Amino acid sequence: MMQTSLAILLTLLGVFIGAFISTFVAGLQFRADIISKYRQEWIRELRDIIADYQSIVGRLELLKFSRAEGETQKDVHDIIERLVLSMNKIALMLDLTDSQQNKLHSLMIQIRQIFEEIQNRDQMDAIISLTNQINDVSRTIFMAEFNKAVKGK
Repeated sequence: MMQTSLAILLTLLGVFIGAFISTFVAGLQFRADIISKYRQEWIRELRDIIADYQSIVGRLELLKFSRAEGETQKDVHDIIERLVLSMNKIALMLDLTDSQQNKLHSLMIQIRQIFEEIQNRDQMDAIISLTNQINDVSRTIFMAEFNKAVKGK
């Protein structure tokens, strides 16, 4: 009788421990899946904003220095306004404790400072150079974040 009771007790204990472990592991997997999903969305959104930013810089370069027919100061102002909006969106998405994201933020600050006093072609070339650096840093960030998403971190 005692052996039967002990066997039943051990069986019940095993069932409860197994259920607890299964629930715990499922919770961890669910959390990892959610984090991975949001990280992938973050990567996609940041990539889209950076692509838009780069497009705006190209458009500004054409307008600012091509002397295109029909170009107005308002056109340049509107493009700079869009550029600042893109830069602000990027800045708000970054985790400044991450060294690469902090580097991206620093590049954006440098560009903003140049835009405040842009006068000539050399300054526009500096913006293009910084934008190219943004490309490089962005690729590093995207790869690191993608790897984290794959690992569920």
